[in-house]
Amino acid sequence: MRHLITPLVVLAVGVAVVGYVRGWYTFSSVLAGDSKTRMTVVVDQKKWQQDRDAFVRRATPIIGQLEKKLNDLVAQSKQADPAAQPAINQEIQNLTQKHEELKNDVKNLENGTQDHWEANGSQVSQKLDNLKTGFQRVFSGTPAAN
Repeated sequence: MRHLITPLVVLAVGVAVVGYVRGWYTFSSVLAGDSKTRMTVVVDQKKWQQDRDAFVRRATPIIGQLEKKLNDLVAQSKQADPAAQPAINQEIQNLTQKHEELKNDVKNLENGTQDHWEANGSQVSQKLDNLKTGFQRVFSGTPAAN
């Protein structure tokens, strides 16, 4: 059970720090009398939406470029050596699946809530970077890592 709770706590702290640094929310405190302190959290709804929208604007053209590269790869694969065809088709299938997942993830972020953005934004960004790296590897001729 401890193995499940620790990553969740680390994730929650990470989200809290990122949100605070990005200005999604602020904390303030005021002495309320009788040795009591009133704590207030103010959530800036527009700030996180701006960050989310900026990410979607950056990711959308990249996804389109990767789709074009995928189509180019499919066209190039038709002239490949028949012995290499199974490995090429497997790589194309893997990249196609990751590309579709990424498109769906970005769409879900675009339509999601602040909680969804905070929980998944960095993961989607990492998937985007991984997919770009996968395409670079394929076009450079580097074999896939196992």
